[in-house]
Amino acid sequence: MDALVKIPELTLKSTLKSHVLFELVLDKIVQELKKLPNLQSFKLNNEMASLVCTLIENTVKKKDKVDKKKLAVQVLTLVFTLNPAEQIVISNQIEYLLENKLIKKIKKAITTRIFRKGKKLLFKKKR
Repeated sequence: MDALVKIPELTLKSTLKSHVLFELVLDKIVQELKKLPNLQSFKLNNEMASLVCTLIENTVKKKDKVDKKKLAVQVLTLVFTLNPAEQIVISNQIEYLLENKLIKKIKKAITTRIFRKGKKLLFKKKR
């Protein structure tokens, strides 16, 4: 009988919409990063922090009202299982990237080409 009850499609607004988007982006980026080989060797690496921040910058729009710094710290915490001291280090790295404007927005056409080339390199069959 419960299967017959129809739930109307809900439109998420404000805080709930931001929270859902935060979680969706978090899950997607964590899944993609975990596919990379030798990932643990980049635990507190500046380049990894920069990569995550660039991914978030090019995924989340300004109007979505998602705290990008918090999202980046959370992504890296989940990927590397960071302790509180390491989270502070990562947070400081991200703050440095933000203050010095080292996180760049990539045009969509360029992003697509980079993603395709990166995917080919990562999943290239060894002969």
